[in-house]
Amino acid sequence: MDADFILNVYQDEYRDPIAQLPINQHTTCLEVVCQFQTPERTRLHLAELWRGCERPVADGECVLDILRQWGVHQEEVKFFLRSTPVTMPQTDFSKAGKHNKRKDRQVTSLPEVPKIQLPAGVE
Repeated sequence: MDADFILNVYQDEYRDPIAQLPINQHTTCLEVVCQFQTPERTRLHLAELWRGCERPVADGECVLDILRQWGVHQEEVKFFLRSTPVTMPQTDFSKAGKHNKRKDRQVTSLPEVPKIQLPAGVE
């Protein structure tokens, strides 16, 4: 792969990038995320952060296209590796009967996802 750009990837509490990856105009966010996936860490996604506003990036989006869209602000955009929360399965309470008061309740929060520990040697 011919590198057009070096992408700094950050993680939660780190001020310095956890990795610097060479990317080109065809590099997708999924390709970036795959660099960090291991059998223990498969639920990852990339998020762009600009002035405190964060947006999850779709797997098929090209990283350089995202940066180009930011124009003069692209130097302020950072890409963070995030853990994707495990979604809770939907339960069908309709068969439980009309006396089940839980059927109208909604889950308002998910359990905290543990921080990712990078393998030794990852810069």
